[in-house]
Amino acid sequence: MFGKEIGSLNENLVLNTAGKVKIRYGSKYIDLLNEKGELNIKVPKIIKSIKSESEIKTNGFYYLDNNLYAYIDGVTLEIIKEPLLSIYNSNLESPSQDEISLVYLNGTWQYIPIVLKEQFTELQQNVKTLKEKIEELEKKLNEE
Repeated sequence: MFGKEIGSLNENLVLNTAGKVKIRYGSKYIDLLNEKGELNIKVPKIIKSIKSESEIKTNGFYYLDNNLYAYIDGVTLEIIKEPLLSIYNSNLESPSQDEISLVYLNGTWQYIPIVLKEQFTELQQNVKTLKEKIEELEKKLNEE
């Protein structure tokens, strides 16, 4: 029986046991099932919580300072879902790594150039000032 296949492809295999099912691997015994009768496997954390960027060393997802990052083969990208302040800037011909974000937009994940919050605030203020000046000019034109 040992060193050979057990069972048949045409029939089910039934093991009877008083409780634990163990597998011997070399000189170690591994529990196949936990106390609840479920497979005894440990799933690694998909998202690792870190305290500094220097901890990003292997491919995966990292959570740092309320931001989620993906690290793939030496490239670190910040992930943003349904961004409020990330605006597509088609004039950015060759953006740097800091100017690109992985964004969930229109039902798909996309790499897009972004505008930083400070830039957005400045742009918003400039638009407001421009709008006020246009309204002022329209009033002057309508008075004449």
